[in-house]
Amino acid sequence: MSAQHGQWVDLPKQLYVTDAICNCDFCGQRISRRYLAVSEQGRTFRFCNENCVRLWHEYWLPRYGAKLGIKASGATN
Repeated sequence: MSAQHGQWVDLPKQLYVTDAICNCDFCGQRISRRYLAVSEQGRTFRFCNENCVRLWHEYWLPRYGAKLGIKASGATN
């Protein structure tokens, strides 16, 4: 994983707030309490846990990151 491990961000805990729920940018799982915010080349991504961040960096980013205009760190292509 890159040197940036991210930072946990707590979502608002107000009752009946519908925009306080988001989804993991990797697996799509619904996040209702807190998410792991990772900044990569000027963009911020939200993850549900450290495993999603690891898989995103090791698998998804090297293969599909170019479609988003993001280069994987240490990529040789």
